[in-house]
Amino acid sequence: MSSISLWVLVPAVSGHGGLIFPHIWQDSRSLPLDQMLLPLVSLETNISRTGGLEKISKQWEWFSNYTFVPDIHHTSNKSLTPWSAPGSAPVFGPCGANGGNPGGCMAPGRDTRLRGSRCPPDFDNGAWSFGRLQTEYSFPQAPITVWRRGSVETVAWLSGGKHQGGYSYRLCRLPRQGVVGLTEDCFQRNPLDFVGDKTELRKLYKNGKGGKWWTVRAQRTTQNTRPKGSQWTKVAEPNAGRKSAFSNHAKIRKDQVLVPLKLRPGSYVLSFRWDCEKTPQVWSGCANIKITP
Repeated sequence: MSSISLWVLVPAVSGHGGLIFPHIWQDSRSLPLDQMLLPLVSLETNISRTGGLEKISKQWEWFSNYTFVPDIHHTSNKSLTPWSAPGSAPVFGPCGANGGNPGGCMAPGRDTRLRGSRCPPDFDNGAWSFGRLQTEYSFPQAPITVWRRGSVETVAWLSGGKHQGGYSYRLCRLPRQGVVGLTEDCFQRNPLDFVGDKTELRKLYKNGKGGKWWTVRAQRTTQNTRPKGSQWTKVAEPNAGRKSAFSNHAKIRKDQVLVPLKLRPGSYVLSFRWDCEKTPQVWSGCANIKITP
């Protein structure tokens, strides 16, 4: 597991995001993408923050909080948020940590509050303390999506996108010890290329309704990315403003990726990674994939 050495009070988390397709580990119904509507209760789990079921984890609560790009050349007096060098900011794990702060919201040993305590000044309760890594939980009913080598497949994530930045999808062959053995280094060895220059978007509203799909020109980049040459896509049409019924609707962002022909058939895990520009955060999500010839 990669480590993050800097711990202080965290900024507001107002643009949660997470993988929703292919079907993630905690997806209990495997609905078609076009049928997904808020509140997406089928993507919630019984993983509690404090031991009570009143605080159920959602698909957009897996992330690494307060992480920065290492300034190895000391060229800046400012902390560099993850999007300044996509893929370079360290993470707690390739599938995220529940609440984003597995070591607490403050410097190690200084957060003496109960597990699940809110991290100030987080206005919408998206970041909290001492949650475990997603790879440390058990999802016995996790769905498996079948992809063929060389095929073009659909991927999608959900967020208002306020933190901006961009995202990537990666594959790692499931290690012998299972998901607990997944590492960021493994996923960085298999970044997926996007197909085409379009991203499709669809709004989801809190009243349970969804809008129509529309298409935008995708902004792809391979510059200053890690691993070198890996392809990332900039967040399209991020929401603006604070949380409200109008500014904080969710958007599905759907892309196509190419499954490499070089992959051996077998069991894999897909990792979604969103490196933020406006906040020092990396949002994550994972799904089981079976690669066939």
